[in-house]
Amino acid sequence: MKRAALYARVSTARQEQEETIDSQIAEVKSRIIADGALLTSEFTYIDEGYSGSMLERPSLDAMLEAAKNQAFDVLYIYDLGRLSRQLSHLLIVTEHLEKYGREVVSLHERITGTPEDKFLLHIMGSMHEYERAKIAERFRRGKMYKAKSGKIVGYNAPYGYVYNKDNGLFEINPHEAIVVKNIFDWVVEEGLSSYAIIERLHDEGFQPPKKMSDYWSRGPISRILKNETYFGKHHFNKSESILPRTRIKDATRYRKIQKTGRRSRPREEWISFNVPAIISEELFNKAQIQLLRNSKFNAKNRKHEYLLTSLIKCTCGAGRNGDGPEGKKYYRCTARHRFQPTENKCHVGGLNV
Repeated sequence: MKRAALYARVSTARQEQEETIDSQIAEVKSRIIADGALLTSEFTYIDEGYSGSMLERPSLDAMLEAAKNQAFDVLYIYDLGRLSRQLSHLLIVTEHLEKYGREVVSLHERITGTPEDKFLLHIMGSMHEYERAKIAERFRRGKMYKAKSGKIVGYNAPYGYVYNKDNGLFEINPHEAIVVKNIFDWVVEEGLSSYAIIERLHDEGFQPPKKMSDYWSRGPISRILKNETYFGKHHFNKSESILPRTRIKDATRYRKIQKTGRRSRPREEWISFNVPAIISEELFNKAQIQLLRNSKFNAKNRKHEYLLTSLIKCTCGAGRNGDGPEGKKYYRCTARHRFQPTENKCHVGGLNV
């Protein structure tokens, strides 16, 4: 009896919700049973939410390692697109399996070692790559059509709003709207900095939403203060996905998609929607002026370069940034700032530069 392995993949959360991966697994398992092979849960490899354009996937790597160790005899897949939707990557994976002497069975393609089937493999790989590009373009055009017809695209409403699926519009979340209004008022009327706003929010008991983080930080505050949606103008098509410009800080972390960076589009390409306003446009503009003033008179020390900033880590897991006056410079744990003003979760001292 041959030892079987199963590999399955879906690329988006929507496909996961529609149980696409369950149907893949069910069909493949039926074929394994029909072939009289033995499959155990140990050799069932599933990558949920990973793009087919990514070669680095945790379960795919585990499967190839098992193939290298000859832990199974035959790999079953739904189709070649599950291994990869990029021809060059597909050839790398299949060549590795062939090198390790592992048989591959696809429910929708014939895979053997004959020159004819290798030629067909190239054709099918190209078709899967074309299909991926076609699906992405169709999805993009569908969103653009929906946006141009006056419907808000996407369910991720900015903080302060909720998305109504029935009418496709944003509605104000009363509790969060109070927080947004307070943040703008504090900047305009008191000139508070981001850290001062975080401390004020903590003192007044305003908890951040779970989708942001477990604590308030400068990132969400900055995004709130620069978002024109709050004075009634929501924009779609503001940016596009691109390959990240900088390296991934954690090289051991798997990415589910390839284009994790964002690039702003020209403003004339934006599509605008009228939504309920939480603040006035006048208050928003005053806040932008105050933010520039805060930045200009920021006392933060920019005179010195710290070559190892974000390249070294504290033993608690957080990064370290340069800090300190002349002659007393240290790399300090960023967790001391990140969790401010709540209880300090790190008590490790600084490292002398």
